Amino acid sequence: MAVAEKISIEGLDKAAVLAALYNASRPQGMGFLQYDPTPMTTEDARKLLNANPQAYFDYLKGRVMKVNLSGDDFSPFAYDRDNGPGAAEQALQALRLSGDVNPISVQVAHEDGKHRAADILREHLPGKTTIKEVPCGVEFNLGLDDVADTLGIVLDAKTRDESEPQDFARLAKEGERVHMNDDVPGMIYKIGEGDRGAMDLLKELMDQGEFMLVLLFDSKHLYGRRITQLYNEICGGDKERFLYHLQMELPDQGTGELSVTGPYCGRLGREEMAAHFATRTHGKPGAFWALETPPTDPNYEYPIKAETSGSTQR
Repeated sequence: MAVAEKISIEGLDKAAVLAALYNASRPQGMGFLQYDPTPMTTEDARKLLNANPQAYFDYLKGRVMKVNLSGDDFSPFAYDRDNGPGAAEQALQALRLSGDVNPISVQVAHEDGKHRAADILREHLPGKTTIKEVPCGVEFNLGLDDVADTLGIVLDAKTRDESEPQDFARLAKEGERVHMNDDVPGMIYKIGEGDRGAMDLLKELMDQGEFMLVLLFDSKHLYGRRITQLYNEICGGDKERFLYHLQMELPDQGTGELSVTGPYCGRLGREEMAAHFATRTHGKPGAFWALETPPTDPNYEYPIKAETSGSTQR
């Protein structure tokens, strides 16, 4: 397909143009670490344009763009080079026909591009960077050995089919992700899987010196969007309730077995500890509770005592 020198966007809302191009584009290379699958709305795009009067966008949340929308037309060359021949025109044609910045054709283009980019990236993960002379100059081959461990985890999480049931038992077989030689960003990416909410929470804990708490996520195999889900949906977005739950109520996501730690654990006597475990024998892989009848209110009262295990108060 021939590449158009310019694509006219005269008469189109530039915010809609930016959103459509973003939604059709793919994450690329290290951009998978920042990749957010959430589609962009016209309102989101308008805020970006207002904050960037030059209207040039290189990468946005890990997605490759390389477009200048400052005029009534733009060159699609770099966008099409990285997203596929004719990709920009196809995204804008879909916008013109549907009036939607994320129609089905754009969604398909994004998913296809994302998986193609992931396959290319996986090919480079095991190798080392090499430079060698060739007849026409120098050949540079990018290898990603130094980040393969971390990037591979994020890549798998970002390309996982969410419609398929997650294999939680596999988490236990894989063991813990964090190694002694991991730096703080590497730890956060391995546990947070690039999920923005999870990574923000993990970074906050690390900034507060809660190193052992961060490792507890790994030992209980709680990763990525599941962290955000537990925090918001089960614990009502309350940090202290979430930390209590992580330490006292959350079964291992790989085995379903319950273990406890932390300050609430230290307050229990021998009999109270026995009662705590006696009422929490229903954990299973992927479960957020080991209680048979857990609270349904995310603002549940804590600590939960054995005799009030079904409480929905607070």
